[in-house]
Amino acid sequence: MEEFMTREDIQDLLAMIQGAYPNFNPANKTATINAWTMALEDCSKNQIALAFKAYLRTNNSGFAPSPGQLIEQLQTIAQPMQ
Repeated sequence: MEEFMTREDIQDLLAMIQGAYPNFNPANKTATINAWTMALEDCSKNQIALAFKAYLRTNNSGFAPSPGQLIEQLQTIAQPMQ
């Protein structure tokens, strides 16, 4: 069974997001980590890694993802091919 995202996992994720999207620079990092932790606390690290990878590969907006966009990616990945 996979473990849910931890605060440290969120910090790592946000660092990767900032690496891929240099304009993503939240003013209050603690508040950002807290909000993302709350939003993604019931997701596994592997799920979110897959969702972020899919976002990186498919989104051409140039903007960093929100937690909801990563969850949306998870839902898309989980849908059976039609």
